[in-house]
Amino acid sequence: MGEPPTRGSFALWWALAAVAALAACGSGPPAAPQTGHFDTQAGDGPSGTPPADAGADSTEPADTSAAAADNRQGPDDATDENLTHLAGTVRGENGALLVGQTVTCCTASICLVTTSDDAGHFALDVPRLQLALKVPEDVFGVPPRAELLVPVLVTGPADRDLGTLYAPNLPELLPVDPSAGATQTLLLGDGLQLQVQPADLSLALGAIKEGQLGARQVPPSQVPSLLQVAGEKVLAVYVVYPFGSTSTSPIGVRVPGGQPFGGKVWVRSLSPLDGSASAPVPLLADGKGLATAEGAGIFELTWLVVTVAM
Repeated sequence: MGEPPTRGSFALWWALAAVAALAACGSGPPAAPQTGHFDTQAGDGPSGTPPADAGADSTEPADTSAAAADNRQGPDDATDENLTHLAGTVRGENGALLVGQTVTCCTASICLVTTSDDAGHFALDVPRLQLALKVPEDVFGVPPRAELLVPVLVTGPADRDLGTLYAPNLPELLPVDPSAGATQTLLLGDGLQLQVQPADLSLALGAIKEGQLGARQVPPSQVPSLLQVAGEKVLAVYVVYPFGSTSTSPIGVRVPGGQPFGGKVWVRSLSPLDGSASAPVPLLADGKGLATAEGAGIFELTWLVVTVAM
């Protein structure tokens, strides 16, 4: 296993990366995305916004407060004083240790990389920001494995052990024809149904199985605890393949179940860049399950989180 970067070497690397980024763009670092988070450290409920070129319908406003924006801005410099030690263990859905696997921690602009050891353990010194912790999918594994995505909001200096994180199995896949003009309704797996406009769909670059989509529900006992939402209960979490696919038009969502008495239900997607949550999109009972309204939906296919107000 490669040793995780030291705090001092990481600070130097961060500074060099920042100089290179400034030289490349000439206008300083990009503005932080105004997106929400699920990590309960912050104490405020999740919120978010869809991509700028999309118009998702939502019953909750995006969190655009100055405090929220400050939480998502990068530090002026990455010194020993503003790094936090992050660690955990990765396993497959069947409980097998994921040994020698690439583990990345990404902000909206930079990624740190390490490799899990013989005990599936990983460790990184990370900036205090909204992060996406990821283990890449493995379509040739036995069984095939989907992408692991865990949102982590790091705000304090104390070391954090995320415990055991489970990478779900890869779902069965269905063909989708991007050249088709008509709306396609896909029953992808475990009751998740997506309504897509193929011409508006951009499947993730580098997908091994091109032209195919799939989804399955993450076993409830393996849903990361960091997905718990203040004031809401997680009903279901789905992982979609190819991870990171996007659409310029809303993707309609239907999941199994009925409307809880007096409870509002939402679906959100998680950003593949930093794990931030999209704007919540309402799900309403339609006699066939819980579905987004006509013209409403999500714009990224990563991990989809369905919650109900408590």
